Amino acid sequence: MIQETLNITAGKPIIGFLESEWAKFEAAAKTSEVNMKEAQKIKEEQLRIEEQGESDFAKERRESDEAARERDVAAQEEDTARYDKIKADNDAEKLADVEIMQEVWRLRGLGGEENKAKANELEKTAYTN
Repeated sequence: MIQETLNITAGKPIIGFLESEWAKFEAAAKTSEVNMKEAQKIKEEQLRIEEQGESDFAKERRESDEAARERDVAAQEEDTARYDKIKADNDAEKLADVEIMQEVWRLRGLGGEENKAKANELEKTAYTN
């Protein structure tokens, strides 16, 4: 009976050791599997980058920059059109004022109180815009 007790107690540490080693082996295998999957993901990402020529971040950044440039060009065109309209309006107003003043000086050149009164009234309408 003592012998059986000794064999049992001697066997339990060996079984425990084997179970421990097996657990270590399984953990190493799982780690290796995870590392292989991660390496495969990295490889696939590199292939995708090579195919599209740039990373997703670089692509998004480039597209964002292009869109910003297009918005800037559109805004600049709108500004140019607006300023051209303002200039045309100002030029038209200046031309109208010049024509009014020409008429004022023509009337004053004719002389007479009636022409002078018309010239003075007409002059009040010039440069009012």
